[in-house]
Amino acid sequence: MRLWQAAARDLGEHALALQLDEACPSDLDGRSSWTGRSYDLIQLGRSAQARDELLRAGATPPSGSDLTARDVVLAAACAACGDDGAWHWLLAAAARIDGGAWLAALVGAVADQRGELATADSAWVAARGSGAHGRTARVRAGVAIVASRRRDDPQDVGRLVLDVVGAAIAADLERRPGVAVAIAQGLLERGDVAGARLVLRTTLMLVPSSAEVRAALGAVPARRPVTVVAVATALAAVLIGGLIALTTVVPAPGVRVIGIVAVSLGGALWARRVPLPGMTAAESAVWRDVRGLVWDEQEQRLVPPGNRNGGWYGIAAIAGLAAGTALVAPALAALSALAGSGFAAWADSGSAGFAYLAGAALGTAGGVLLVRWAIRARRRSRARRELSARAQSRAREGASCRCWSDAWLRGWLAEETAAQHLADAQALAVIPGSQVRRCPSTGTLWLVGPLAADGLWLALRGDAPRAAPQPDQQGDGFYL
Repeated sequence: MRLWQAAARDLGEHALALQLDEACPSDLDGRSSWTGRSYDLIQLGRSAQARDELLRAGATPPSGSDLTARDVVLAAACAACGDDGAWHWLLAAAARIDGGAWLAALVGAVADQRGELATADSAWVAARGSGAHGRTARVRAGVAIVASRRRDDPQDVGRLVLDVVGAAIAADLERRPGVAVAIAQGLLERGDVAGARLVLRTTLMLVPSSAEVRAALGAVPARRPVTVVAVATALAAVLIGGLIALTTVVPAPGVRVIGIVAVSLGGALWARRVPLPGMTAAESAVWRDVRGLVWDEQEQRLVPPGNRNGGWYGIAAIAGLAAGTALVAPALAALSALAGSGFAAWADSGSAGFAYLAGAALGTAGGVLLVRWAIRARRRSRARRELSARAQSRAREGASCRCWSDAWLRGWLAEETAAQHLADAQALAVIPGSQVRRCPSTGTLWLVGPLAADGLWLALRGDAPRAAPQPDQQGDGFYL
């Protein structure tokens, strides 16, 4: 049971760890570990309860130089409840000892509850860098990193946003956007509308079919001041009026061409360079550049897609143009034979050039559409093959024994391991929605089920009754 709780705590599933503690108390006056339980309570924002339980269990403020985990957790609980002395002691202890992700996440949670935003941001980034796996650590570190961007530097803005969103999606084995959406919500709570919009837009490039991301992006208040909208409307009217004047009033063809190109380039530059409402110029550049980025599985980052099918589209357009143009003359001849001399006279006149233009346009469009259909059909076929191969690979991975290598599993690997390798232990469910399953090789008990706070499958390793396998002892090959 303690191993299940420790695994849940390592995953950042503190509500699950508390649920396990309350379902199966073992010792220490009905609790498996007052220190671990109080740590979970602090992470869930119940610091006053954590402090009271520790004091009832006999914990006392530290008096010597030797620190214990209980000393640190008690100080954290008191600091979260407003004790400034305990807060300074906790910061001094964190600077003096190397507590890894455990201590960094504790300091981050306490700092959040005290409203110490800068300290909380630093602590959560450190916790994530030290290997904290929990959703809270991923969200808070992501919020801190995006909020720290230099808003006037497009490279810094783009790098931080792409890294945070890419890490949020890659860390989720199911590539669900919940963490990225939570990061955007955290930025909104700070008033960082531009950061939230950038995170959601980048996430939408990764999971374009996600209704959750589209809804979140649509709900973000896009600040459009009346003056900006008025200027944009006036400029658009001037551009349109200029184009009409150049094409109808100016007689010289060369002047027309130069004017049209100048007006078009001016409009394009305005659309590219003018900051979007509520964003700096650097953030606006990232907003525009992120369109069309795709996730590269090998490099594990967002990259420009690169049009690998451009050549095929070009060939199809040329072939369609030639075929459409070539078919116009036989079509006109056949129609002339059927319709009579009136149509034949029209077909021989200059007006028939519109038919050749229409044939060329239809042929070009038909060739492009045909190639697009073929490319999409190939992609669907490849996706089906990859899905089948992925399912087989997951089944193979799930069938292997992981009792000596992993304390917990998450997502599809947990579900596949429960289905492909672990056997029913014929035990009652410890908590609602859970199953206790046994490894047929080692006898280790695993707690499995959709136990995560977001409904993801988890598999938590318990006690193993057998010793770990030892490598075979090989002789040296010599004998008397």
